[in-house]
Amino acid sequence: MFRFTIRDVLWLTALVAMGAGWYSDRIYKRREQIRQAKALDEIVDSYKASAAYARERETEIRLLYDSKFGRLRQGSTFQKLSPDQN
Repeated sequence: MFRFTIRDVLWLTALVAMGAGWYSDRIYKRREQIRQAKALDEIVDSYKASAAYARERETEIRLLYDSKFGRLRQGSTFQKLSPDQN
């Protein structure tokens, strides 16, 4: 049969420990990349939403602004809306 020395068992243990540590680190890094990608997607979506909101408000201001006289039209009111009021 096979005869193993303590040295052989220690080498095998070290090899398995290195492999398990490498695999664990690889999984951790992949999960971290996924988490960062999701966070970046949320930031980009938030930026796009705020840019769209700003364009809507800019259009409202242009409609209220009388470029011929360089002032707001008489009788027009400007109401500041929060982003969740559409």
